[in-house]
Amino acid sequence: MTALGLAAVLLLAEGRYPESFRMIREQGRVGLQPLQAAVTYPGQLFSWFQDQARTTTGLRREISALRAEQQLTAVRLQRLAELSAENARLRGLLDSGLVTTGRMLLAEIIRADPNPDRLVLTIDKGSMDGLQVGQPVLDASGIMGQVIEINEKSSDIMLISDRRHGIAVSNARSGTRGILRGTGENARLEMDYVPESADIQKGDKLLSSGLGARYPAGYPVATVTEVFRSGGGEFAAVQARPMAALGRSRHVVVLFPSPFAPDAADTPPDSLNWQELPDATP
Repeated sequence: MTALGLAAVLLLAEGRYPESFRMIREQGRVGLQPLQAAVTYPGQLFSWFQDQARTTTGLRREISALRAEQQLTAVRLQRLAELSAENARLRGLLDSGLVTTGRMLLAEIIRADPNPDRLVLTIDKGSMDGLQVGQPVLDASGIMGQVIEINEKSSDIMLISDRRHGIAVSNARSGTRGILRGTGENARLEMDYVPESADIQKGDKLLSSGLGARYPAGYPVATVTEVFRSGGGEFAAVQARPMAALGRSRHVVVLFPSPFAPDAADTPPDSLNWQELPDATP
């Protein structure tokens, strides 16, 4: 009741003295502003934190989406790069000029023998494609090896760097002949039966001589890297580097016998040059 009475008295006084009460209200409003700010600040602070949390969450989601898109783009670019590189390799095979006559078949390497003593690759072509044991295999730079085993849809290739492999070669500059055999290392070959007096030197190109029954003449095989002469021995020690990318090629070309040349696969084994055959059945 006291409060109601006081309120009634104030209302009557305000009606009689409006200007005075207006000044009192304004002063009271100014005086209460700090209190109002203090009362409303926690709510405003809570709203600000909510807005910041929403903004941070949205930014994190956007960053995650951008990262995922970046990864997808990187994968697509890698695939495009691989397709571009594969296209370049295929063009290199077709434009290399190594294969000029006879039938040839493009094949892809699908597996490498894990045995370090067997430098053997597997290609995706086999008897269904007409392949036969003994056919030479090349990449865009030179001779890689020969077919040694045929399956229905795949075949095994022994590389020229395999220890069991040998190929008859001749020096493109001087005509010196010898047998180039594998050492078990893709980057190094050794040439046998080269007299110390033979005209052979570092940098000479070694070509297939065609004397064996497997490889036709004139195909690049290796480049001479070192020639060691003792001065008193019968033969010089000659090392060479294969011209074919034995450990890096992805696609290869398998050569078929020329229609004007005897088919090596039909040649009796006893008449073949043993240096161009593996010394044991793989």
